[in-house]
Amino acid sequence: MGLRKAIQELDRAVDDLSSLHVQTFIGDISISTENSSVVTENNEGVEEIAVSTSTATYTDIESLKEITTVKADVSIVAETLIKFDGDSYNFVNKDYDKIPTAAIDIHREALKNGLDTRLGLINLFKEIIT
Repeated sequence: MGLRKAIQELDRAVDDLSSLHVQTFIGDISISTENSSVVTENNEGVEEIAVSTSTATYTDIESLKEITTVKADVSIVAETLIKFDGDSYNFVNKDYDKIPTAAIDIHREALKNGLDTRLGLINLFKEIIT
């Protein structure tokens, strides 16, 4: 990795360290490749390629999004934004007592993991600088 690319990567990491944003949703998501299509672009222009269930293939979540139809009925149950200066903004669904305990536990764990990761990166930068 060249110095320029390393500096760009570091810049992105520092931007990411400036806040922690966690959103937790509950609901149902239905994914279908039936009657879906993928639009691809080549040197001659844009072509639409039909995809059927039997021919749909994917290698990662991004390509899966391109070959599927998604129907979702989701709602946000908790959201937290923590800024570098210590300010925080929190949202909890008004029906908090009806939210599955697992969803709240997942939200708390995501916050803890995000804070731990940022603390680890800050300590790493501190060791590099000193």
